[in-house]
Amino acid sequence: MIFLITLLVLALFGRLACSTICPLGILEELIYKIPFPKKFRTFKIDKYLMKLKYLVFILLVILIPLVFIPHKEELKAFFLVLKIIGFSSVFLLSIIIYRPFCKFLCPFGVVLGLGNKISPYRFEVHDDCTKCGLCSRSCSMNITPFTNPNSMDCIRCNKCIKKSPRKAITIKKYKGDKLWV
Repeated sequence: MIFLITLLVLALFGRLACSTICPLGILEELIYKIPFPKKFRTFKIDKYLMKLKYLVFILLVILIPLVFIPHKEELKAFFLVLKIIGFSSVFLLSIIIYRPFCKFLCPFGVVLGLGNKISPYRFEVHDDCTKCGLCSRSCSMNITPFTNPNSMDCIRCNKCIKKSPRKAITIKKYKGDKLWV
């Protein structure tokens, strides 16, 4: 029950938890800061790989009942090797790609990303936005904030808000009896 309440609260704020309290995301960011000759901001199949997390989410929903199957002891070694290979790959990729697990694999990010659409913590692009692209260039998740400010892939790091020269991207605020101003 506590897990469901926590999930509901996190979903209300969208992927804000990804940029603030996710230990794996923080670790990925720290690893990304390790100097390396070539860092990749984006690459040809980036957009397709970003869809992988939805497949991982569906697979987990299907595979979670396997936890309750009898004779799961036989699978322990397999799952241990899978975890070691998976985390090692993510940490190695983190040296050259910003948050690879968050971008391409995180099933929890799928759930929280749905919250970006309904969250009280939402971004708003004002009419004085010139679409200069500074917000897009500052976005480490390869999102174009002026076209889709509340994208399901946005981790709410606020870099786009800081880089907007006219302060054309802001966080919507609650005022009195009006939900969004």
